[in-house]
Amino acid sequence: MSLATAVSPDVAERSCLGLDIYVPGRWDAPDSGVQLRPVLAWIHGGGFLRGATSQPLYRTAGEVAAQTGCVVVCIQYRLGIFGFFAAEELRNEAIANGTGYGNYGLLDQIAAIEWIQSNCLAFGGDPERITLFGESAGAASIHYLLLYCPTLPIRRAILQSGTSLRRPNSCSNNHDLYAHLLTVAPHPEKPPLDRFRAMSAGDLLRSVHDYEPNQGGPLAALKWGPTVDKDVPNGLIRVNPMQALGVGVVNRRVDAIIVGDTEDEGRSFTAQESMAGQLTEGFRFGTGAAAEGAKRAGCRVYMYRFAGTIENPRFAGSGAFHGVDIPYTFLHLIHLTPSEQDLARDLVRRWGDFAARGVPGEAWEEWNVARRVWKFEPGRSRLVEAEEVASAAVHAGGAVLGALGALGAGGVRGFMQNGAAGAPIGRGGLLEAIRSRNGVGAGAGWARGGRVGGHWGMR
Repeated sequence: MSLATAVSPDVAERSCLGLDIYVPGRWDAPDSGVQLRPVLAWIHGGGFLRGATSQPLYRTAGEVAAQTGCVVVCIQYRLGIFGFFAAEELRNEAIANGTGYGNYGLLDQIAAIEWIQSNCLAFGGDPERITLFGESAGAASIHYLLLYCPTLPIRRAILQSGTSLRRPNSCSNNHDLYAHLLTVAPHPEKPPLDRFRAMSAGDLLRSVHDYEPNQGGPLAALKWGPTVDKDVPNGLIRVNPMQALGVGVVNRRVDAIIVGDTEDEGRSFTAQESMAGQLTEGFRFGTGAAAEGAKRAGCRVYMYRFAGTIENPRFAGSGAFHGVDIPYTFLHLIHLTPSEQDLARDLVRRWGDFAARGVPGEAWEEWNVARRVWKFEPGRSRLVEAEEVASAAVHAGGAVLGALGALGAGGVRGFMQNGAAGAPIGRGGLLEAIRSRNGVGAGAGWARGGRVGGHWGMR
């Protein structure tokens, strides 16, 4: 459910949780002797505020399944205030109850992945070959899961234009919004948290929209996202993401990742050339740092730059803007030229090869070894030297990871400027901190599934 959409009375409060499953060819029973298929699980983007697997953009997921031979699963999770709201009173309650707070959308994703692993045999999927792929906030979500969920049952990951390296959400970010919601909440005689919970989903959506009338703008969604809940015993995000990069990937099941971005990331957010350049540099910094962190963790790493384009009526000549790769990823071919259609098929084929065997097709070398990047470009995709496609922001990832290794995670406290960083901890200390909640299994110690303590995730 998205805060950016109008409230529809025929949409139930719990309809934001679900899986869309696409099986290539015939639905084979697990005992039929047919070889199990790799699973590609998609987490959509939208700034943790917008997006839905029901959008027309994803209706061609069945074609992706047919072309790759993979089972394709699209995951819907809670968004905006339903998925990523962290207020001080919720924090205090979580501390008292020993539960996490502010990361309900991530918990939905964890529950979905665990369900896929437990049930994919029934539709021909291989529970040992689950690959997550996602774009923007979806890719960032995957990066969070790689950093903080040591035993989540995933084998590989594809991060398209997103990492966890953005300033985390916090209770202070939502203080004024929470105060505003209490001015319109019913039952003024009751305690604030009870009044807050008495609001219907529709009332919440309308109240948030009234408070933030510009929330439909391109940068508005950047305020939403996961919260560092290290101050509760069973919190999910135990340390700041910048600190977590000192380990890179805590899940030792993960053997390979693909990470990349588009050539003109910032242009879809602003028409101002200078700001577009700064946003693009920010995306690329995260890409390089995530790749370096995964390499340090022993994963095979493949990097790419996407240079395909599509007609953008809002910004003429916007190039390979943020999100332009999604129609290619889901084989929306109708508006593409023949060479662009070939590029889409090549990208999807490589994602399928990666899910099946951990190698994204021929000629694409590991970034760990060659420091070369695969450039997706209509008519001339190829492996290129990193310097040909990457600015200094990409290479900065290695420098930051080097600093983490030399100085300890506390050495970059000031970088994120959110006050969440604790005392300096080394690599072993970080792993211990992440695993210190009750049990090390994904989901251990926190609520899971559609009801995270309440009817829409706040109780």
